[in-house]
Amino acid sequence: MFRPAILTTLAISILGGANWAEAWNWWRGEDAFNSEQYAKSAESFAEGLTGEKSAAQSKLAYNEGTARYAAKEWATAEQAFAKAADADPKNWRANYNMGNAQVEQGYVDGTVTDKEKLKSAIKSYEEALKVAPDDADTKHNLEYVKKLLEEQEKKEQQQKNDDENKTDEEKKQDQEKKDQEKEGEQDKNKESDEQGENEKKDSESKDGDKPDLDDQKSGDKEEDKKSGDQEKDEQEQSQQQKQQQQNGGGQQQQQQKPRPDLQYSQEILDSLAEMEANIQYNRALARDQANGDPLQNLLDQLMDPSGATLGSGTERRRASSDGVDW
Repeated sequence: MFRPAILTTLAISILGGANWAEAWNWWRGEDAFNSEQYAKSAESFAEGLTGEKSAAQSKLAYNEGTARYAAKEWATAEQAFAKAADADPKNWRANYNMGNAQVEQGYVDGTVTDKEKLKSAIKSYEEALKVAPDDADTKHNLEYVKKLLEEQEKKEQQQKNDDENKTDEEKKQDQEKKDQEKEGEQDKNKESDEQGENEKKDSESKDGDKPDLDDQKSGDKEEDKKSGDQEKDEQEQSQQQKQQQQNGGGQQQQQQKPRPDLQYSQEILDSLAEMEANIQYNRALARDQANGDPLQNLLDQLMDPSGATLGSGTERRRASSDGVDW
């Protein structure tokens, strides 16, 4: 069984030469790690890194990698362990845990997913054994990963051999099976296309049965226009007919109107003469009133005690019978 990194082992002791900044970030990272705040712990350790190659820098990077490994951040853990190994080649645990992070990425849920990562892990274990050749965990993991790769190679080779050793009949059957699957897929696509085409035709047919609203509106407008023109023509014809009837009726009425006889004409002349006499009288009366003639005022009172103006021919004749000279 694969033996992962020992997460409780931090490079806690600070070697000589470490500065206060490194010590402060070290303390913060250790405190967060013990509280299982692995992301915060990794950030604290990373803040103390300067890129220098020293034992103190190597242990800071190693602790960062250990915190990221605990957070299951395999790729960033691998990078941190690589920094630690580079800062201090004697830090063999950096190579050991870097190999473990590489295995986590290449062997997932009992299946080899990345052979290149497993090959990198083998190299990391071998580098660790150069410094600590007797470490049992490193040896164990090295053999374990080698065995995984060997088994994977055998599976792949067996599959290749099986493909090559198939008889012509089996190859033919496999090809027929593939062709049938392909034809089935094509038929399925064809049916889907035909169904879509039929649905499209049905939709177009339904749309064809429905009257076009724009055409209908246009037709309604045209019909309204024709109806309006027809109604206008009818009104004009009706007015013309009325005009003709009025003209004709007027002519007929004019033709049917009786001509006045002499007696009727004489009455009109008498009426006009009477009106003229009234006008003359009114003018004279107005003139006399303006001059303040007392005789005229007396005559007016005698003719009409109520003070009304005498305007009709009948009143003149009555006054004349009383002996008043006009």
